[in-house]
Amino acid sequence: MEELIRESLFGIRAIQVDGGSEFYADFELGCKEYSIKLFCLPPRSPKLNAVVERLNRTYREEFWAGYDGENKLKGDVAGIKGRD
Repeated sequence: MEELIRESLFGIRAIQVDGGSEFYADFELGCKEYSIKLFCLPPRSPKLNAVVERLNRTYREEFWAGYDGENKLKGDVAGIKGRD
């Protein structure tokens, strides 16, 4: 959190998250420590975060479009690549 605040070009007053629990407890404590409001989106509501969801999709598609390396992933690679 300290690095985020230090590197930011503007003051951080609030952060919006999608509710994933990967790091939520520590993140929530960090926001409280620095008096940053934390907004948590309800589950299964991608329309509330449409710009970020679209950006994630674009990154994923562009990565797979330009990746020429050997595929070492197990499972359904077509599904991972977002292809039918």
